[in-house]
Amino acid sequence: REKMVMSSLKLKQIDEQKGKIDGFDLLKEALPSLDDIAAASKARKAKQKATLSTNTNKAKKRLATAELSQFGMVLEHPSFKSNPFESIQKHLRNSLAPEVQELEAKSIRRGKEHKRMETKKREEKKDRQREARFLKAKGGRKGGGRAAKRM
Repeated sequence: REKMVMSSLKLKQIDEQKGKIDGFDLLKEALPSLDDIAAASKARKAKQKATLSTNTNKAKKRLATAELSQFGMVLEHPSFKSNPFESIQKHLRNSLAPEVQELEAKSIRRGKEHKRMETKKREEKKDRQREARFLKAKGGRKGGGRAAKRM
């Protein structure tokens, strides 16, 4: 009987400890994980590296001339001439929109996974509590009473 009491106390302590740690899960889930950030930056770097390599001086000069010609075209564009800040904002929105959508989709998936895990944890806790109650009730009736000691 002492073993059952100790095991039920141990289960309660484990549940209490889990409750203390779980407070940070929501915060952790809300923030983008390091893997997501690293994957996004690797994808950006790979895309940039695939377009132009700047390992040699010749490649650097080629890159500089390409960027200067592109910059000249941007400066002469009518929308940039009329409102440069709006043009830059529009460019950034258009170029970063796919990345933002991807991160939002990952966040939604993480939220669903979090809800699923929370539900699973609650069900497991209920099962452990039911099991502990059952064992406690079963242990109290079986062989541990005064009638068993008299015989």
